[in-house]
Amino acid sequence: MNSNRDFATCSDGTKIFFRVDGKNDAPRVALLHSLAMDHRFWQPVVERLANNAIVLSVDCRGHGRSDKPSSPYSTELFARDLSEVLDHIGWRSATVAGASMGGCVSLAFASSFPDRTDALGLIDTTAWYGPSAPKEWAVRADKAKYGAVRSVTYASARTFLAGRPDVVRYYDALEGSSFYSYWDPGHLTYRQVYFEDERSAAQKYEYAITTGLAGVGLWTLGNDAGYPEMADALEVFYAPDHEVAVSASINSLTRLTGSVRASLDYSVKNLGDVPERGEIRWRVRNEDGRQMADGTVTTMTVGIGKTGAATARISLGSAADLPAGTWTIEVFFVTPDGVYASVPSRFRQPF
Repeated sequence: MNSNRDFATCSDGTKIFFRVDGKNDAPRVALLHSLAMDHRFWQPVVERLANNAIVLSVDCRGHGRSDKPSSPYSTELFARDLSEVLDHIGWRSATVAGASMGGCVSLAFASSFPDRTDALGLIDTTAWYGPSAPKEWAVRADKAKYGAVRSVTYASARTFLAGRPDVVRYYDALEGSSFYSYWDPGHLTYRQVYFEDERSAAQKYEYAITTGLAGVGLWTLGNDAGYPEMADALEVFYAPDHEVAVSASINSLTRLTGSVRASLDYSVKNLGDVPERGEIRWRVRNEDGRQMADGTVTTMTVGIGKTGAATARISLGSAADLPAGTWTIEVFFVTPDGVYASVPSRFRQPF
């Protein structure tokens, strides 16, 4: 893999470090890293792309080996820096991709330099971080400077907050976890307290997967790899284990105005590692194996390690058409990924 490292001097005198890898005559790709990272953030991706593309990765100003001027930064300024790096290496345009902050810069670049943007790659990002962004960026800058926030229990968080009457509390998010950001007048900066218990973490991951809201980004893969709870949650995206046990039985039959109705007990136990959602269907056969009735009861969601159970009243049909004898009932849990059947359960049809 051919590689070139150098600095480009921008119009305001700021030096931006960059690296170019790959084949000179191949498609051009520019990669922009997340906040508090540098060009090495993309190294595994560069190694994969370099055989088929020529890849530019930069240290945004204020990061890595690039200059760190004290003047204000903005995504538009980062986008201008990238444009001037492209000028320096002689590229007219490129596919521009970024993660998190880098994705925000990629959008700013496409907006400011549309003729230089061949395509966009946007990973775990947004075009706007909201009105509370200055406070949140200050907290994240403190993380980079002083280290990550400490995870504490709910009880200790309450004790901490109760013992700090000077704290101005800000509500940030409710994702099964809680964040409190506050202004520290002694150090003239924002601080943050984060707390999450094991139960809320599990509920958060289960909710995200069940509703289809979960996603896997480079930040998650790179920074949460040491947390087994997150690793277990991520595994369902590439190796889900669908395992469901269904049981069913008839506990009573009644005859009313010529129609036979049955009380059906059923349960669905999720033995896999991903929440399951499906329809509950049933089928009844007589002792000769002939299907006599079938139907759908409801739709059910069953969490990981959980059991869903209920009783339903079902109609078997007109007594005049139902020969007496020993019948069987089967219940099916029908999901997009498979059909799970109970063992046929025998019952007496006396009418």
